[in-house]
Amino acid sequence: MDLSLTPDQTAILDALDRLVHPFETASLHQTGLHLVEPSLDAALQEGGFLDVGFDPDLGLVSAALVAERLARLPQASETALSAILRPLLGISDAATLVVVEEKHLRRPLPFLKAGATVVVVGDRVTSFIADADQVKPEPEALYGYPVAHLTSLPTERTAHDVTLEQFQTHWRVALAAEMAGLLAAALKSVCDHTS
Repeated sequence: MDLSLTPDQTAILDALDRLVHPFETASLHQTGLHLVEPSLDAALQEGGFLDVGFDPDLGLVSAALVAERLARLPQASETALSAILRPLLGISDAATLVVVEEKHLRRPLPFLKAGATVVVVGDRVTSFIADADQVKPEPEALYGYPVAHLTSLPTERTAHDVTLEQFQTHWRVALAAEMAGLLAAALKSVCDHTS
């Protein structure tokens, strides 16, 4: 089994490294509970990095590589779900993507805001665009990223033609890629601090 990166994957990660280099050294001393950088999100969308999963030659593995690399940054950015789940669901809009299980609607949701695409996972997979009166921001929540609660769920939602098993597998890949990047960043931080 050859686990080396393809030339396309190497080129994507090299371009991504050049793009994120200015963001890697952000000072975290005055940021509060989380650091969000809208210019990073805009640059990622403009560069097409969150759309690599739509290319059949790049697919899920390339999207996971992008998500893992971006999770290493000090900025909180919703990238893993967008890069990995949007292609599966056929959502071409680059808006923030949030996932909630239908049985856990009252949990705080990372990156939920008005205009976000909310994917609801129950006995089927559906989605809707959240509006301002469906979102209650929690600015003082003790998370490393912005969170909010859903205040209501619309009865009319877009149904997606994916099985729960397909969706949950991709969701797990997104979470695993993000965790791998976060762990790599934590290890680097410890090594830098103790060296």
